[in-house]
This record gives sequence, structure tokens and C-alpha cells, in this order.
Amino acid sequence: MDKRGVSLLEILVSTVLLAMLVTGLMNVVISGKRWLIHNRSRATASQLGKTFLAPLYMDVVANPVDPNCLNLGSNCLSASTIGGVTYSANYVTGGAVPGGFTGVRKAVVNISWTDIEPRN
Repeated sequence: MDKRGVSLLEILVSTVLLAMLVTGLMNVVISGKRWLIHNRSRATASQLGKTFLAPLYMDVVANPVDPNCLNLGSNCLSASTIGGVTYSANYVTGGAVPGGFTGVRKAVVNISWTDIEPRN
């Protein structure tokens, strides 16, 4: 018996194996892209924290009698959209500052966003 070519069964088996390999690699690429988008959003949020803190700095410089975000127990909101992702900041002021400082208020800024789905 003379074997010169590849049988149809061998071609089908190799095609199925190749399809399984490509599917596995695509899952790795998609999850890697989600991870990249999420971490890029985290980095952007940390940089925006400085921008969101600017109004609080202006409140420190302003007359302390005027109502502003630094009043004890106040709650202020701010938002910014970058690259199709909306980042929102929530300021909550009040509470004691560690170290026994008097006349100093603590401000907590919580920045949140919703991750966008990667495009294939």
C-alpha cells in the first residue's frame, strides 16, 4: 500500500485541534485586554484624584466662614469623563486626624467608575 497524501480524517483532527488552540488563545487575549482597560482606569482615577482635590484646596484658601466642601460632615460630588469612562468623586469631610492635630479636618475622597467592555 502506497501512502502519498494526507487522509480526510487527519485533516479533520488537525482542524479541530487548531480550533481548540485558537479558542484558548482568544480567551487569553480578551481577558488580558479587560485587565489592561481596568488598570488603565485605575491609573486614570488616581491621577484624577489630584484634580478632584483641587476644589478642596481652594476651600482651604477661601474664607473659612463661607460654606464649602470642607465644612464638618459635608458631602460633595464631582464628576469627569475621559475616554468614554465617567469617573465620579465623592468627598466626605469630618472625623479626627491621627496625631492629635487640632483645627484640622480629614477629607476622604472615593473615586468610582464603570469599566467599559473591550472591543474585539
